[in-house]
Amino acid sequence: FRFPVSPLQMLERRFFARDPGVDATTATNARRWSRAAAEDAVRWVVVILGLTIPVSVVADNILFTIIVCAWIFGGAYREKIEGIRNNPVALAAIALFALYLAGTFYSIGSDSEVLVTVAKGSRLLLIPMVIPLMREARWRRRGIAAFQASMLVTLVISYLIWSGLMSPTALLKGTPHDPVAFKAHITHNVFMACPAFLFALAAFDAKSR
Repeated sequence: FRFPVSPLQMLERRFFARDPGVDATTATNARRWSRAAAEDAVRWVVVILGLTIPVSVVADNILFTIIVCAWIFGGAYREKIEGIRNNPVALAAIALFALYLAGTFYSIGSDSEVLVTVAKGSRLLLIPMVIPLMREARWRRRGIAAFQASMLVTLVISYLIWSGLMSPTALLKGTPHDPVAFKAHITHNVFMACPAFLFALAAFDAKSR
C-alpha cells in the first residue's frame, strides 16, 4: 500500500519539475532544502508552544492549528505512522484520547460539554504529531528550555502577586490569597510541578557526572 502524494509534494513537482532551466539534481536539492526549512519552521512553532502553554490558550490554539496543518499537508505519512507505531509515548497518548472518545458514549453531560471535553482531550494528539519532528536532541532541549523559562517567569509573577507587589489584571488571575498567574490554581500547580521535576533531574544528572 502506498500513501497518496501530499499537497506539499504536488506543489514541489509543479514548481520545480516544469522549469526547463532547472536540472534534476538542482530540483532535488531545492526540494530537500525547502522541506528541511519548512520542518525547521514547524519545529520553532513547537518551541514557541513551550513558551505559550503556561500563558495563553488563544496562542496555544493558533500554534496547535499550525502544527496540525503542517502534519496533514507535510506528507511523509509512512514515516510518520512508523514513528508513532514504534514510540510507546505516542501510542499511550492516542490510547488516552481513545478513552476520551469511549467516555462520550455513556457520559451524562450535555452535547456541548462532551464536545468541549473531547476538544481538550484532542490536544493529546499533539504528542504523536510532535515526536517525529523533535527527533534531534537539540530541538527537544530548546522546547524544554522554552517551557522552563516560561514557568520561571510564571513563578516570579506568582510571588509578586502573593507579596502584593503586583496587582491582578485582565491577564493575571491571581490574588494574594490565591497567587496564581495565568491559569487556575489546579492547572498552575500541575504545570509548576513539571519544571520542578525537570530541574531536579538536571541537578541529579549534573551531580552524577
